[in-house]
Amino acid sequence: MKILIVVEKSMTELQRVILLVILWVAMFIGLIIVATLLPSKAHAHSEGDMHYDNECCHNEDCAPVLQQTPAHGGLIMETKHGKVYVPNDLPKFKIKKSTDGRFHVCQRRFTIYDKNDPYSASILCVYYPELY
Repeated sequence: MKILIVVEKSMTELQRVILLVILWVAMFIGLIIVATLLPSKAHAHSEGDMHYDNECCHNEDCAPVLQQTPAHGGLIMETKHGKVYVPNDLPKFKIKKSTDGRFHVCQRRFTIYDKNDPYSASILCVYYPELY
C-alpha cells in the first residue's frame, strides 16, 4: 500500500522531517491499535469436549491420557506428547476437574526431552474425572 503525501515546495527541510516523523508515529500507533483489536490465539485450547485453562495450557501442551501405569509413588501417564510421571502428592493447585470424564495431562517438556522417558517432562496440571 502506497501513501501519497503532497509536500508543498514552500516547506523547509525541518518541516518535512517533522511531517515525516508525525506520519511514522501515526502509522506506528495505528499498527498497535490494529494488533490489539485482532483476535489473538489464546494459550488455552480445546480437544473434543474438554477445554483446558489458560493457567495450565501453553501452546497446546495438554492431551488426554491414553494409558496409565503404576509407578513408585505415583503414576506414569502417557499422552500423544509422550509419558510423564505424576506423583501421588501432586500439589492441589495443579489438580483440575475434567469436563469430559477422562484424565488429561498438561506437561512442559524439558530441553533434553525423550518422549519415552516419563521424567523428562514436568507437570503443569492434571485433569481428573472426579476430584477427591
